[in-house]
Amino acid sequence: IDGGGSGSVVTIANGETSAVLSGFTLQNGNNNKGGGILVDGTDPTLTNLIIRNNTAVDNGGGIYISNSVLLLKNSIIKDNSSVWGGGVHIENNSVPTIINVEITGNNIDNGQAVWVAGSDPIISNTTITNNESSNDNNEKGIDLYHGANVTLTNSIITGQNYAPINFSGGDSSSITISYSLIEGGQDSIVTNDN
Repeated sequence: IDGGGSGSVVTIANGETSAVLSGFTLQNGNNNKGGGILVDGTDPTLTNLIIRNNTAVDNGGGIYISNSVLLLKNSIIKDNSSVWGGGVHIENNSVPTIINVEITGNNIDNGQAVWVAGSDPIISNTTITNNESSNDNNEKGIDLYHGANVTLTNSIITGQNYAPINFSGGDSSSITISYSLIEGGQDSIVTNDN
């Protein structure tokens, strides 16, 4: 599905609890939030997707998730761009489950491949690698902000030259990591006294 540079390629925002999107390539979207997919206040299942070459002026070049409980699995999120959360932007009490997803090659002004604010995502069997920032040495795999609580299992974060995991400001955040490869190990996590 080609968005033609006009709005999100797919918007799921009317309270749907059983929506399923599977087996598509979503490309060339352009929106303030969620260039590829905008999910707001819904609980969809997103599977077997390629989300690529989308742009968000602000948040979530690939996918923007707000106030939602969704399942995202068996997908690739690559070559998207935005100011915050170039691959995935998660906020507003969202509880997404992300399984077997590759997040790579996204370009983010502020450096986060995955931005989590005030939400509790579960990320498993996922690879976050080689995302870029237009600001030198600012690449971050996962950035936690304002009470984010992330569970990371069986996943890999590499190729982010600032930090694989970064804690930003706001309320205290946390991450629970198990059976995962974090380039540079625990010492590479930037806590900013969180």
